[in-house]
Amino acid sequence: PNVELTSLVGDAVFTPLVTVLRGLHDLRLDARLQVEKTWVDLRGGEVFASAARSVRGAKVIDRLVRRRAGTFSVVLGPPPTTDRFLDVRFDDLIIRALEDAQTELPDRHVFVRVDTGVALQSGELTTGQRALLEVIDDCHTVGDLLDALPGPDGKVAEALAKLVERGAVTLHRPRSHTAVVTDSSADLPMSLIREHDIKVVPLSVKFGDSTFRDGVDILARDFYQLLETEPTDPETEPPTAAEILAAYQQVVEFQDIVSVHISSKLSQTFVQAQHAALEGARTFELPVSRHNVALEVIDGNNVSVGTGLLVLAAARMALRGEKVFTIAQRLRQLAPRIELLFVVDTLDYLVRGGRVGKARALVGKLLNIKPILGAVNGEIDSIDKVRGGRKAHPRIVELMAQRIDPKQPIVACVAHAKAPVWADRLAKLIQERFDVHELIMSDIGPGVGTHAGPGTVGVAFYQPSDEEWALVGPLSGDAAGAP
Repeated sequence: PNVELTSLVGDAVFTPLVTVLRGLHDLRLDARLQVEKTWVDLRGGEVFASAARSVRGAKVIDRLVRRRAGTFSVVLGPPPTTDRFLDVRFDDLIIRALEDAQTELPDRHVFVRVDTGVALQSGELTTGQRALLEVIDDCHTVGDLLDALPGPDGKVAEALAKLVERGAVTLHRPRSHTAVVTDSSADLPMSLIREHDIKVVPLSVKFGDSTFRDGVDILARDFYQLLETEPTDPETEPPTAAEILAAYQQVVEFQDIVSVHISSKLSQTFVQAQHAALEGARTFELPVSRHNVALEVIDGNNVSVGTGLLVLAAARMALRGEKVFTIAQRLRQLAPRIELLFVVDTLDYLVRGGRVGKARALVGKLLNIKPILGAVNGEIDSIDKVRGGRKAHPRIVELMAQRIDPKQPIVACVAHAKAPVWADRLAKLIQERFDVHELIMSDIGPGVGTHAGPGTVGVAFYQPSDEEWALVGPLSGDAAGAP
């Protein structure tokens, strides 16, 4: 909550949005729930208006219930919307949304095309299939189709699958000439990974005899619960060369590869990727039309979202048609300029990992010292320290201003380990101080959270030149890699 107790901030990783909606309904509150550009207005606990860009109504609730991550806010009091355009009982909305969530959706960015050579009798079509065919000529992607039709996304997806099965509609995944591969320690939000078609190879996290793949077998919410309750300390392991090679093999039929990874001084992942690249040069199975593969392995010289910003830049350049060697050259120029600053809530987890001595940690705890750490030449080092947690975030902003020109636009990614409120506060301080071209909010996953611990909050940032921004800025509309 904020100081005035008029608003709340949270993260759907830890509090599902269906739980938030139920809570507002049960308390009969007037409020607005907002996630990025999606909002839901409630009066007396009943939903009366909702919108997500061009979509309105019950479909918005369907999509919120599907969400598994993302920072949300709840502003208490009469919402700004005055016109009611959703008049459905709350329980009916939630039941519909939960039923719809059982159907897996195709990638929103896949292109759709009608095969005019396939004759279909209208009597053979369901109502949903006919509705889909009526709008498909005005839709370029699966996402456009889902937005154009009022029914639940799952029902639209089922109708689309049937038409694809019959050959009436074909799906074409948008592909660039270059695939971007990384490891799960980059901590990018899943929405950006999917949007930019980034291939992520998971690190492994071990609790005793149990091994989990980061982001596959275990998500942030479950990991931090185990971290705080399991008697054994977790251990992280990089992906093997064989696992990275398998990821390369999945894309080499059509694409060259840029592989961007956590600093080689912090993990063996980069070395394993190099081994995979050398082995791939010998063993890649290529179609007859493809004689060789251009493959560059990049040491991100950073960790967590510091690496993540570099990965995102690579993916956006790839989708804009840049070739492998050009992307690699630009990444090597950009990597030294990406700064990472973060503060841990407790030194206990750094002690477990052997990165901080027990005596130093004890003194820090007794004096309530919060160390501010950062990535320095590919290693984690102490940058500064403050007395008391509330001074940490303003100090991080001051340190940012010492490293970059506060008058020039920046790109920033704020990440947290089970601390959405603190991340929100840091994000607001950054936006107040700097001209932020793009601000990304993310979670620190198990690979990095093992060593940092819950309560950690940090920011990665850099200042792109005008030329760079044209290549690494957000993609718009059809810029996202038309085939």
